[in-house]
Amino acid sequence: MGKIGMLLRQGCLRLCPLMRTLYYNFLRSKTARSGRGLLLSTTYCVFDIHPTATLDVKGLAIYGFKKYCGSRLETSLWMDAGAEFALGSKQGGVSIYHGCDIQIFKGARFSMGGSCIMNRSAQVVCQEEIIIGDGCLISRDVVIRDNDGGHTVLVDGYKKSAPVHIGNHVWIGQGALILKGSMIGNGAIIGAGAVVCGKVKSGALVMADPSRTFAKDIKWEA
Repeated sequence: MGKIGMLLRQGCLRLCPLMRTLYYNFLRSKTARSGRGLLLSTTYCVFDIHPTATLDVKGLAIYGFKKYCGSRLETSLWMDAGAEFALGSKQGGVSIYHGCDIQIFKGARFSMGGSCIMNRSAQVVCQEEIIIGDGCLISRDVVIRDNDGGHTVLVDGYKKSAPVHIGNHVWIGQGALILKGSMIGNGAIIGAGAVVCGKVKSGALVMADPSRTFAKDIKWEA
């Protein structure tokens, strides 16, 4: 189809996406572009990025990629003050499909390596640090978060957030939930619907488990 055909199909050359692409790549002072790094915005993208937040783009990053024409599913990116978002690496760019929602809170850092695909309606909520390596496949409806949404469990030593690190060439199946403190090794596969809240060894296959009660009489507050 060629590059021009791809840009037309994705709606990147329409006025609003084109202006957004020009601003965030060439006019915004807190955007770092390495080599041919370029962040392409498609139609129906919503960017709410604080002036002090940093974008670091390596390779071609397509935000709101559509498999088919005509979709009006919103793709959103929200970055608070001092937040950092690194896209791509020497291994290539990234494709973030339509319907995805990425939130990066104050001073937090989210890094997504090269040759990664984040499929439709995946969610990332980053309050501290989330690092995704190169060559990862993130399926539909996956949720990755390093925090509990600001709520506090009233237990001594309880932490609201903990970094999430996902290695290279990791496949995360549809509807999986990656929780705070998760460390997933290179080449691992996380099965559809699995809940990860700890360490997964390199090359391991992790499948969903029936729910279990880990503690009783827990109290929490909003």
